[in-house]
Amino acid sequence: MTARITRVVPLLALLVSAACADTPTRPGVAASAKAAQPVSAGVTLACPSGWSERERGRGVLLCLRPGTFDAIAFVDLSRGARVMSLSQGLSAASSSNRSPQFRRNSIGDWWSTTHLTPSRFCVFNGGFYQAHATTTELTFPFKLNWSLKTAGAHTTTLPRRVLTMDGDRASIRPYTESSRDFDRVNRALPAQHAIVGYSTSVGGGRNIRTYLGVRDGNRDGAMETVMVYIAFGTLENAHSFLRGLGSADVVQLDGGPSSQFMCANTHLRTVRPIPHALALYGARS
Repeated sequence: MTARITRVVPLLALLVSAACADTPTRPGVAASAKAAQPVSAGVTLACPSGWSERERGRGVLLCLRPGTFDAIAFVDLSRGARVMSLSQGLSAASSSNRSPQFRRNSIGDWWSTTHLTPSRFCVFNGGFYQAHATTTELTFPFKLNWSLKTAGAHTTTLPRRVLTMDGDRASIRPYTESSRDFDRVNRALPAQHAIVGYSTSVGGGRNIRTYLGVRDGNRDGAMETVMVYIAFGTLENAHSFLRGLGSADVVQLDGGPSSQFMCANTHLRTVRPIPHALALYGARS
């Protein structure tokens, strides 16, 4: 029998188990698992002080903060590990269809879509979306393998940030494009992979949220490590924590009941389905 430890808060349960039950893969889910090309021996991944190591793979590491719901995953792109968007668009984005609808799936369904890739490590929730319906538009743009999947449903003057990844390098910078024009957004994101979210200056109060950070783990001047962080607390505390780990800036992704993840032996899951997820893959042997 599978051992299971369960702690429950409103709309949230942390389940640490010896195995996760997969559900059937939904057909038509867009998920790419092309490997980045490693160019170095990588960096030594270690948990922050006071955290405990939960799962490890080639170029990937999951750590938990004891006594909390906080989790952080490290992905070393320089070793061939990677972060890929998962989505199930009902139509392709284009100049005439700049913000298509996406199907919302449970975190377990998203995990199941990665089952054909032996190097799968974890799946985390992704970006903001517009409606709590079976299908919804995504609030902000994202790119997968040079392809713009949506120009976003929302324009705003609030500060935004974008994580870009090209091969074995990543960066976070301000995203300032004010238009939802497909071609303009595409030109504003000249990267292989891109994920847009809010700055940590947007919002307030204490809540559980998901964040992205990057750092130069081997101090060669290039950011090769992506950090995916889920924590309950304030935006200021999350920003300070990731900054202390080496990330000069932070992308704020969706939060509240949307914040969740699933790995082989650990998951933080809620009842809320999400239309965009991030798959973390270890390096292939």
